[in-house]
Amino acid sequence: MFWLREMALQQEEIYQVAVERLIQRGILRREERRLLWVFSVRRYPTIDGTERDEARVRLSLLIQGNDLPTPRDAILLSLIHGCRLSEHIFAGLDLAAHRNRLETLARTDLVGREVSVATVASLDALGRALSEMPVSF
Repeated sequence: MFWLREMALQQEEIYQVAVERLIQRGILRREERRLLWVFSVRRYPTIDGTERDEARVRLSLLIQGNDLPTPRDAILLSLIHGCRLSEHIFAGLDLAAHRNRLETLARTDLVGREVSVATVASLDALGRALSEMPVSF
């Protein structure tokens, strides 16, 4: 948890470095436009989506198979699972049949486990806060 808090304090710098590296590698491109001729909007769309598709296929095969994940894949799976994005990322894959395998793979990485714990705690706190809010019509 300590390192997650430390990294959260540096999130803007980490974000900028990561985006610049992805642009240099030809994975993302920078787009700057004006919205309503006033607001500047910056986006970073993928150039062709090849890397994203390859990662999705690689992780899907890992979930369905018996191989051990690389450290990078273990981190990705831990983050995907911890942020509750599995159904979105692996749409079309029968996750119910592979839920135990996905959870096992997601627990293989320490950083991913910590992010998962922090994410679940944050979502639980948000849920509690929303449930306690007064509703008025």
